[in-house]
Amino acid sequence: FGVPGVSRCVVYENDTSSAAIDPTDNPHGLPANSLAIVVEGGANTDVAKAIFTKKVPGSKLAQVGTPVSVTVTSDLYPSNSKLIRFSRPIYVDMIINVTVKDDGTLPTDAADQIKEAVVEFGRGQLVEANCGFKQTGYDIGDDVPYFSVSVPVNKVIGAYGNSSITGLTVNGGSSDVIIEYNQLSRWTTANVTVVIV
Repeated sequence: FGVPGVSRCVVYENDTSSAAIDPTDNPHGLPANSLAIVVEGGANTDVAKAIFTKKVPGSKLAQVGTPVSVTVTSDLYPSNSKLIRFSRPIYVDMIINVTVKDDGTLPTDAADQIKEAVVEFGRGQLVEANCGFKQTGYDIGDDVPYFSVSVPVNKVIGAYGNSSITGLTVNGGSSDVIIEYNQLSRWTTANVTVVIV
């Protein structure tokens, strides 16, 4: 997290001598005696160097997402170099469709405000500290509860009057979006559609 630009990071560890899936000691089926590091943001070389300076000998580096491999050379000992392997998360785009019934109080740019609020909410950038749950956004491996997406929409429309959500789909449905341990939900305004009626 000290690397500039890093916004999300998880480290999974299998400290057993078996690659077998075990709900307690190895729930993701990592190779024996391995670490799997999944990082969003930061330059590949900077992330690899941070791993190089902290990794202890003996642990393998497994890649469980989008693989990245960088050879890092020690600043103190130029003859000491190591191929560092880590992963970027596998992105799952959030496709949001929302319909809002306007009670006559919404401004002309309400749809744009809703789009921005939804994206900020998903990324943990919504300015209000008391806007509802998941104030830090969604991390690597975090599921996206269906009803949580209504929070930023209601924040916007509630600032003006008594407009209401009359339709909402997340990734084509009305159920929670399951995110695997090596995935990260991705929130962009291009994938948010707002219809105001």
